[in-house]
Amino acid sequence: MSFGLGLGTALIQSGGISSPLAISGNVLWNRADLGLHTATGISQWDDQSGTGDANKNFVQAVGGKQPTRNVADAAYNNQSTFSFASSGPQFMVSGTWAVPPPVATGTWFLVGNQDGSASQQAYLDGITAALLRLDNNNAGLGASQLRFFLSAAGLVAGGLTNSHPSIIAVQSVAGSASSALFVNALTAVATGNPGTSAPTGVVVGANVSGLVPLNGKIAELIAYNRILAANEMALVFAYLSTRYGITVGP
Repeated sequence: MSFGLGLGTALIQSGGISSPLAISGNVLWNRADLGLHTATGISQWDDQSGTGDANKNFVQAVGGKQPTRNVADAAYNNQSTFSFASSGPQFMVSGTWAVPPPVATGTWFLVGNQDGSASQQAYLDGITAALLRLDNNNAGLGASQLRFFLSAAGLVAGGLTNSHPSIIAVQSVAGSASSALFVNALTAVATGNPGTSAPTGVVVGANVSGLVPLNGKIAELIAYNRILAANEMALVFAYLSTRYGITVGP
């Protein structure tokens, strides 16, 4: 799935939008320099989408399980990031959303990286047995994979360690082969049917049980309640590319 060289390249060069709120349908926006509550580490990370649902805020009451903040991370263009350590494990959990997370139809973006090891690590998961899952490899079988799934085998992209800062995007259409996974490019690295799911909330930095924890960083998380058009995808990629100094291909 390609969005075309001309439009995508032009938008990336221009810097795109000033924030994800410039595109309609935004239902979740967390950035590592906004909405922070600190204790031992980050105890709460508030949603910036403006929907008014406080249950979208991520929380972690246990000090040893709280991620830490890197105020000016040189690897991310001196922007803020959170470090998640698998030894904690460190992760954060939302409440039950008033309107469930958009996985039946939705577009998600995450900026982050993991340490490149062979251990399975989850960036995101869903609350309830039905999974919203984005992680770095397929069931612990290898580090050089990235996958997105709801309940089926899902979308799997090989040859991706994600040990460096990356922009990961998912167009999620539950039960449909039109779902797509993107990494640092406007062309999908994998398409397929992720299965179906109905999560009530979201976990960041591990799965819902605190297992398969992330050993890496997250800088930003964005979700829309619809499939973005090609030019809109390019605009969000441009915003993230400019902010974090990550090169995005066609």
